[in-house]
Amino acid sequence: MINLAIGNFDGLHTAYQKYLKELSLKDKKLVVIKGREMPCLNTDKEVGEYLESLNLPYILLKEKDDKKIYDFCVNHFGPCELFETEDIKDEAVTSDLIKKYLKEDFNKAIELMNHDYLLEGLVVKGKGQGHLYNMPTANLETGKQKEMPKEGVYASIVLLDNKKYPAVTNIGLRPSADNDSRVTIETYISNFHEDIYGKELDLYLHSYLRGIIKFPDGLKGVYNQVKKDEKKALKELKGLY
Repeated sequence: MINLAIGNFDGLHTAYQKYLKELSLKDKKLVVIKGREMPCLNTDKEVGEYLESLNLPYILLKEKDDKKIYDFCVNHFGPCELFETEDIKDEAVTSDLIKKYLKEDFNKAIELMNHDYLLEGLVVKGKGQGHLYNMPTANLETGKQKEMPKEGVYASIVLLDNKKYPAVTNIGLRPSADNDSRVTIETYISNFHEDIYGKELDLYLHSYLRGIIKFPDGLKGVYNQVKKDEKKALKELKGLY
């Protein structure tokens, strides 16, 4: 009999982690990552990587109906039994709750997920204004798969070419630089000066530092504040890169 787990596992929060770790102890098991609504907290790739870390076999299905998924698994893999545990029933953590905190209290969302929040994307050219103050930033272009967190400044970690770097990330408008109404993702990577335009990178948001500020002295004020943000971020990220 196969122990079968069906879900989208969005957020991979603490309740899901307990459930999946318990499932991993079973002899015969299978996880089905079912179709999900976009935007989400975790992509199928992220969920798959977590399942692989637990040596849990899994398949991806676009189907969202649990009954149809169950029947599919029985027909293709043999007798199955839905895996249940009291731990997840009693756990108050939900994906909807995390989405709420992501917009209101990011650090609480991180606490409930028990992992940093990942944004993946391509480094694209910006306006180049950061170079004027020796403060180059990586402008990240992401898709619409992931839920965006509240606007503000974050202590973050950049994973680029299999190497981690501490960083400060601004998500939102840039009122001290221009009047552009577009929300951007700009990351200042500490002590980093390489040309990475056109490269893919993973951006892990670790903690929320502050809100967006409009400085009366423009980019000079931004530079001075970013150096303060960098100092705080390096303390919070110590030992993580």
